[in-house]
Amino acid sequence: MRAKRKQIPVSLSSAQARSNPGQIIRRASAKKPGRFLIGLRGEPKVVVLGVEDYFSLIAPTPAIMAEMHAISKANGADKMTMDGIDAEIAACRAEQRAADACTV
Repeated sequence: MRAKRKQIPVSLSSAQARSNPGQIIRRASAKKPGRFLIGLRGEPKVVVLGVEDYFSLIAPTPAIMAEMHAISKANGADKMTMDGIDAEIAACRAEQRAADACTV
């Protein structure tokens, strides 16, 4: 797995942040998210980053989950609808009931 490069936050004054909040939010939540360090009177006070970026920092995806996601993506299972998932579950349950009936 490729190591992530450490991202250096963009430093902004509180005045700059107040004048461009929409742009900061868009850039923080983009596909390649930015991070912003907002200061007040020359001291850093707040970090702004996108939700996905935040979750990846506080609760990174376990390796097994990343592997399972890659397998489901390769099989096309990541594109299944809820109806398709429900149908698959019903088919598996019916198959299990039939197997259980044969063993009794």
